[in-house]
Amino acid sequence: MLRRDIIAWTAMLTAYVDHGKAEKALQLYCNMQAEGIIPDDRVFVFSIQACGILAEEEEAYFIDGQAMKCVSLSIGRALHSDADEHGYASNVYVGTTLISMYGKCGAISEAEEVFVALPQKNVATWNSMLCTYLEQRVGERALSLYQAMLKEHVPCNDITLICILQACSEVGSLEMCKQIHFHIETVGYDQDSTILSSLIHAYGSCGETKISEATFTELLAADVVSWSACISGHAGKGDCAASVELFEKMQLAGVHPNEFTLSSILVACSHAGLIAEGLDFFSFLRQNALLDPDLKHYNSMVDLFGRAGNFKGIEYMLHRMPMEGDLTFWLCVLCVCRIHGNIEVGKQAFDHAILLQPDYLAAYTILSNIYTDAGLQEKAAQLRMSIHLMGSEEAWREVE
Repeated sequence: MLRRDIIAWTAMLTAYVDHGKAEKALQLYCNMQAEGIIPDDRVFVFSIQACGILAEEEEAYFIDGQAMKCVSLSIGRALHSDADEHGYASNVYVGTTLISMYGKCGAISEAEEVFVALPQKNVATWNSMLCTYLEQRVGERALSLYQAMLKEHVPCNDITLICILQACSEVGSLEMCKQIHFHIETVGYDQDSTILSSLIHAYGSCGETKISEATFTELLAADVVSWSACISGHAGKGDCAASVELFEKMQLAGVHPNEFTLSSILVACSHAGLIAEGLDFFSFLRQNALLDPDLKHYNSMVDLFGRAGNFKGIEYMLHRMPMEGDLTFWLCVLCVCRIHGNIEVGKQAFDHAILLQPDYLAAYTILSNIYTDAGLQEKAAQLRMSIHLMGSEEAWREVE
């Protein structure tokens, strides 16, 4: 090929994005600029998508309690600036992709600014904003946005409904859940197993296990997602017996559990204080090679042992984990130690947390509280001084 035109560049860019090779895609974008190729809307869409992929792979850095993907965010802002310079920032497809990218980077306000500024929006634009709110765990905003969609007569699709049901689960909005249920039946989505599974989980999260089970029985061929959603509903109410009974029925039906199933059972055991049962279930799945527990399952086991103050169990789990804990995991361990006043394990968790993020204030605050409760005022004062030296006196006052 003697001369690569924009079609060839875009084809290569698309291939990189489709295969998840974000860094190569972004490097290709830079090479295009160097060769004087003027990007069009498709180039910006795929380049911004690549930035979103990069954000998904980047370790979050907590700033004022918000998980941010700082490297990806800086790249995304540069791409946004380029798109604006070339007159594509107001393009509905570019704008929709920008919203998604900012959401993955943890920059909600910037995603909202793009959303508001877009002169035209399609259902994908609204869905992208909904997903951003859900990724950042602000379900109330997602529900408000859905109400705005209804007022503007924006047609909902399956993605919209799944997002709103997830928001209902997070917020516990039973009334909205019932409205969505009515809409699902009205527009003919009542044969979509994915949507019905989301509905089952939403009802369960709102404490309506009877409606959840009734919806479950409507599914002619319940899959693992449907079973897990129903199990989760009982787990959310602390009904461990019902969760385990459903799990046994699930096995008899020949449906293999997934990661979500295990999480739901462990939550049920944790709420019921059934340490032995939770540990037996955890071991059963590992020994029978039904699935490999991941970090969130070990997090659940820490919570299970922590509710009973069983630190031997926690230390056993810490030594048996096949993977490294992330910041959220070690913060969970630290919080359990605060509740029960365990200085030794708390200090270990603190060391791991600040190794991952040296200026993470929550870790310093929790360990300081552990020391204060134990009467170790000098050590607590040293941690307060560390917070002060990081220029966070205001944050400390808020904690106090």
